[in-house]
Amino acid sequence: MTNAGLIMLSMVMTSIGLLPEGINRILDMLRTSVNVLGDATAAVVVSASERNKAFSSGYC
Repeated sequence: MTNAGLIMLSMVMTSIGLLPEGINRILDMLRTSVNVLGDATAAVVVSASERNKAFSSGYC
C-alpha cells in the first residue's frame, strides 16, 4: 500500500471512530490471515504432489 493510501486510511478510520493504533492491529491481522492462507495452500499443493508420486511408484 502506498504512503498516500495509508494516510487516507488513517483519516477515514479516525473519522469513523477508530484510533490510528487500531489500524495497525487490523492491518496486522490481515497480513497474518494472508500468510496463514498461503502456508495452507502450499501444504495442500505439496501433499497432493507427494500423494501423486506415492501412487505412481506403487508405495500406496
